[in-house]
Amino acid sequence: MEQTRPGVSKNEWRWIAFIVAVILVWSIASAQIRYSIAEEVNEGTVVGNIAKDLGLEKNTLKERGCRIVEGSSESFFRVDENDGILYVDRIIDREKVCERSVVCLINLKTVLENPLEIRYVTVEILDVNDHSPSFSVKEPRLEISESALSGLRLQLQAAHDPDVGQFSVQEYKLSPNNHFRLEVKDRGKDGKIPILVLLKTLDRETTKSHKLLLTAIDGGKPSKSGTAEITVDVLDINDNMPKTPRLAQQSSRLTQPIWMMVQMGKLFIHLAVV
Repeated sequence: MEQTRPGVSKNEWRWIAFIVAVILVWSIASAQIRYSIAEEVNEGTVVGNIAKDLGLEKNTLKERGCRIVEGSSESFFRVDENDGILYVDRIIDREKVCERSVVCLINLKTVLENPLEIRYVTVEILDVNDHSPSFSVKEPRLEISESALSGLRLQLQAAHDPDVGQFSVQEYKLSPNNHFRLEVKDRGKDGKIPILVLLKTLDRETTKSHKLLLTAIDGGKPSKSGTAEITVDVLDINDNMPKTPRLAQQSSRLTQPIWMMVQMGKLFIHLAVV
């Protein structure tokens, strides 16, 4: 008869390894907590109770030297060793910390000594609508020829807003006029781009320049906005014949008499320009 070898089989070792891995993953996940606060809250604002949420003994925090270690050189938080509460230590400007990232996270380590114990805390910084859209050039100028056909499209400068998500630029508006309309192209991460469309040809003899007001509006409630005053200069083309005052008076006449006069042997001819 075949005898079974004593010990643990390979399949059993695999199951043991799997169970240990699950326990480790669960323990790591349980040692991580996540808070969220709005940017630019006042110093001393309570973020959360680390001792309670991590299951630490509050009365041992001070003797174990509980402290917060941040990943960056700047320190935004502090923990009270007496009660284990995490506080904002300085005002946080989300746009400086995370620039234009959609999600802004600050990772912290809660360190305790004797014995050494490290717990991980993540604080999400929520955006607030604290900026207005703005244009780098407040009074741009455009040049369009009289010969330009309707349907001409010109890309305008986009407004800049440090805020992200719904608080970034959501729409553009153009002041009412008879010659132009506005289209907005959505370029995803690059934001929305305003495009000026010519509705009908321009006539410099009628109007030498056009003033347009472009407004950028964000998605805040209430919303914030910024404006740029656009000047469109109409370039002249040679579409009119020059006229002298005398010829201008005669231009309404289709025909003028052509006469000849002989005087003392000289010939005089008068021709009218039509």
